[in-house]
Amino acid sequence: MLKTADYDTFFVGKWHLGENEASMPINHGYDEMKNTTLYHLNSFTYADPAWHKQMSETERVYFKKVTKGALEGKAGGKSHEIHKILGKDIPILDVTSTKYALDYIRSHAKSDKPFFMSVNFAKHHQANLPAPEFVGKSMSKSNYVVMMARQPAIAQTSTSALFSHLLCIS
Repeated sequence: MLKTADYDTFFVGKWHLGENEASMPINHGYDEMKNTTLYHLNSFTYADPAWHKQMSETERVYFKKVTKGALEGKAGGKSHEIHKILGKDIPILDVTSTKYALDYIRSHAKSDKPFFMSVNFAKHHQANLPAPEFVGKSMSKSNYVVMMARQPAIAQTSTSALFSHLLCIS
Protein backbone atom coordinates (compact mmCIF):
# COMPACT_ATOMS: atom_id res chain seq x y z
CA MET A 1 0.00 0.00 0.00
CA LEU A 2 2.75 2.50 0.90
CA LYS A 3 4.77 1.57 -2.18
CA THR A 4 1.85 2.42 -4.46
CA ALA A 5 1.73 5.83 -2.73
CA ASP A 6 5.49 6.25 -3.48
CA TYR A 7 6.68 6.12 0.13
CA ASP A 8 10.23 5.25 1.12
CA THR A 9 10.10 2.65 3.91
CA PHE A 10 12.52 1.88 6.73
CA PHE A 11 12.61 -0.77 9.45
CA VAL A 12 14.81 -0.82 12.55
CA GLY A 13 14.85 -3.04 15.65
CA LYS A 14 13.33 -6.37 16.59
CA TRP A 15 11.69 -8.57 14.00
CA HIS A 16 9.98 -11.74 15.17
CA LEU A 17 8.41 -12.84 11.89
CA GLY A 18 11.00 -15.38 10.81
CA GLU A 19 14.73 -15.66 10.32
CA ASN A 20 15.09 -17.01 6.79
CA GLU A 21 15.85 -14.54 4.00
CA ALA A 22 12.31 -14.61 2.60
CA SER A 23 11.04 -13.49 6.02
CA MET A 24 13.22 -10.38 6.32
CA PRO A 25 11.64 -6.89 6.38
CA ILE A 26 13.31 -6.04 3.05
CA ASN A 27 11.27 -8.86 1.51
CA HIS A 28 8.02 -7.59 3.02
CA GLY A 29 7.76 -4.05 1.71
CA TYR A 30 10.62 -2.25 3.45
CA ASP A 31 13.27 -0.53 1.34
CA GLU A 32 15.88 -0.72 4.06
CA MET A 33 16.48 -2.39 7.42
CA LYS A 34 19.07 -1.62 10.11
CA ASN A 35 19.96 -3.10 13.51
CA THR A 36 17.39 -5.82 12.94
CA THR A 37 17.32 -8.48 15.66
CA LEU A 38 15.45 -11.75 15.27
CA TYR A 39 15.23 -13.32 18.70
CA HIS A 40 14.31 -12.80 22.32
CA LEU A 41 17.30 -11.01 23.82
CA ASN A 42 18.33 -13.96 26.01
CA SER A 43 19.22 -15.82 22.81
CA PHE A 44 22.14 -13.47 22.26
CA THR A 45 23.68 -14.49 25.58
CA TYR A 46 23.86 -18.24 24.87
CA ALA A 47 27.22 -18.08 23.08
CA ASP A 48 28.56 -15.43 25.45
CA PRO A 49 31.04 -16.90 27.96
CA ALA A 50 30.53 -13.91 30.26
CA TRP A 51 26.90 -14.97 30.72
CA HIS A 52 27.05 -18.75 30.55
CA LYS A 53 30.37 -19.76 32.07
CA GLN A 54 29.37 -23.41 32.55
CA MET A 55 28.16 -24.04 29.00
CA SER A 56 30.20 -26.64 27.15
CA GLU A 57 32.37 -25.47 24.29
CA THR A 58 30.36 -27.70 21.91
CA GLU A 59 27.12 -25.94 22.88
CA ARG A 60 28.75 -22.51 22.69
CA VAL A 61 30.07 -23.19 19.17
CA TYR A 62 26.61 -24.37 18.13
CA PHE A 63 24.83 -21.25 19.47
CA LYS A 64 27.44 -18.97 17.94
CA LYS A 65 26.86 -20.62 14.57
CA VAL A 66 23.04 -20.58 14.57
CA THR A 67 22.35 -17.24 16.27
CA LYS A 68 22.33 -14.30 13.90
CA GLY A 69 23.42 -10.93 15.27
CA ALA A 70 22.31 -7.47 14.13
CA LEU A 71 21.26 -7.50 10.48
CA GLU A 72 20.89 -4.86 7.80
CA GLY A 73 20.01 -4.83 4.13
CA LYS A 74 18.22 -3.15 1.25
CA ALA A 75 15.29 -4.32 -0.86
CA GLY A 76 16.40 -6.30 -3.88
CA GLY A 77 19.45 -7.59 -2.03
CA LYS A 78 20.10 -9.94 0.85
CA SER A 79 20.29 -9.13 4.52
CA HIS A 80 23.66 -9.53 6.17
CA GLU A 81 24.99 -9.65 9.68
CA ILE A 82 26.81 -6.45 10.66
CA HIS A 83 27.96 -7.80 14.04
CA LYS A 84 27.27 -10.45 16.64
CA ILE A 85 25.30 -9.40 19.69
CA LEU A 86 26.60 -10.37 23.12
CA GLY A 87 25.20 -9.73 26.58
CA LYS A 88 27.19 -6.48 26.85
CA ASP A 89 25.39 -5.16 23.74
CA ILE A 90 21.84 -5.67 25.05
CA PRO A 91 21.70 -2.43 27.11
CA ILE A 92 22.42 -0.30 24.05
CA LEU A 93 20.29 -2.06 21.40
CA ASP A 94 17.49 0.51 21.58
CA VAL A 95 19.93 3.41 21.76
CA THR A 96 21.51 2.10 18.55
CA SER A 97 18.10 1.68 16.89
CA THR A 98 17.17 5.24 17.92
CA LYS A 99 20.35 6.58 16.32
CA TYR A 100 19.58 4.76 13.07
CA ALA A 101 16.00 6.08 13.16
CA LEU A 102 17.12 9.67 13.75
CA ASP A 103 19.71 9.40 10.98
CA TYR A 104 17.00 8.17 8.61
CA ILE A 105 14.65 11.01 9.59
CA ARG A 106 17.41 13.59 9.10
CA SER A 107 18.38 12.15 5.71
CA HIS A 108 14.76 12.25 4.51
CA ALA A 109 13.53 15.42 6.24
CA LYS A 110 14.19 17.80 3.34
CA SER A 111 12.82 15.50 0.67
CA ASP A 112 9.38 16.01 -0.82
CA LYS A 113 9.00 12.24 -0.93
CA PRO A 114 7.05 10.79 2.02
CA PHE A 115 8.46 8.02 4.16
CA PHE A 116 7.23 5.40 6.60
CA MET A 117 9.40 4.17 9.44
CA SER A 118 8.85 1.33 11.88
CA VAL A 119 11.05 1.47 14.99
CA ASN A 120 10.70 -1.63 17.14
CA PHE A 121 12.38 -1.48 20.53
CA ALA A 122 13.65 -4.67 22.11
CA LYS A 123 14.37 -3.55 25.66
CA HIS A 124 10.97 -4.36 27.11
CA HIS A 125 12.20 -7.96 26.91
CA GLN A 126 15.23 -7.16 29.07
CA ALA A 127 14.09 -4.20 31.13
CA ASN A 128 16.65 -4.87 33.86
CA LEU A 129 19.60 -3.88 31.64
CA PRO A 130 19.42 -0.12 30.98
CA ALA A 131 21.86 1.71 28.72
CA PRO A 132 24.76 3.14 30.77
CA GLU A 133 23.54 6.73 30.44
CA PHE A 134 20.25 5.81 32.16
CA VAL A 135 21.58 3.83 35.13
CA GLY A 136 20.35 5.45 38.36
CA LYS A 137 18.33 8.16 36.59
CA SER A 138 14.84 6.99 37.53
CA MET A 139 12.91 8.72 40.32
CA SER A 140 13.72 5.72 42.52
CA LYS A 141 17.41 5.98 41.52
CA SER A 142 17.25 2.29 40.64
CA ASN A 143 19.91 0.92 38.32
CA TYR A 144 17.29 -1.20 36.60
CA VAL A 145 14.68 1.14 35.12
CA VAL A 146 14.60 1.32 31.34
CA MET A 147 11.45 3.25 30.41
CA MET A 148 13.36 6.56 30.47
CA ALA A 149 15.71 5.24 27.81
CA ARG A 150 12.90 5.47 25.28
CA GLN A 151 12.09 9.13 25.91
CA PRO A 152 14.94 10.57 23.80
CA ALA A 153 13.60 8.73 20.76
CA ILE A 154 10.36 10.66 21.05
CA ALA A 155 11.81 13.94 22.31
CA GLN A 156 14.31 14.24 19.45
CA THR A 157 11.79 13.87 16.62
CA SER A 158 9.28 16.37 15.39
CA THR A 159 7.66 13.66 13.29
CA SER A 160 4.30 12.15 14.27
CA ALA A 161 4.87 9.39 16.78
CA LEU A 162 2.74 6.64 18.23
CA PHE A 163 4.36 4.99 21.19
CA SER A 164 4.61 1.37 22.08
CA HIS A 165 6.61 0.80 19.00
CA LEU A 166 7.68 4.15 17.63
CA LEU A 167 5.99 4.76 14.31
CA CYS A 168 6.94 7.70 12.13
CA ILE A 169 5.19 8.92 9.02
CA SER A 170 6.30 12.14 7.39
